[in-house]
Amino acid sequence: NLYRSQGRLAEMEPIIQQALELQERLLGENSNGVAETLLALADVLREEGKTNQDKYREAVPFYERALKIQETNLGMDHPQLFRALTGYVSVLHSLHDETRAAQLQMRIDTIRQKSEAQNRRN
Repeated sequence: NLYRSQGRLAEMEPIIQQALELQERLLGENSNGVAETLLALADVLREEGKTNQDKYREAVPFYERALKIQETNLGMDHPQLFRALTGYVSVLHSLHDETRAAQLQMRIDTIRQKSEAQNRRN
């Protein structure tokens, strides 16, 4: 957050990349910790995309990989997928891929409805 507040997002990338490499070795490439770090990196790239469009494209594979790990570990409709899906949708809108963004937004809405229904039952 310090780097964010100082506008030093680019300096965060190598730090997060190094953490990712360590986690992959220590926790395994498909761990939830790796997914969270992938999302952190994707989110930084998305934020940088506001001033450098290429960063949006760089963020896509990180969102996709994080989402795949979470789907495998948590299931296809787990509420914890919201962060990955909403960040990914934001990037897709920025890249003008409205078709894919709409598909994922429908998935977010479906997961949200299931989650709310489950909460009402509990």
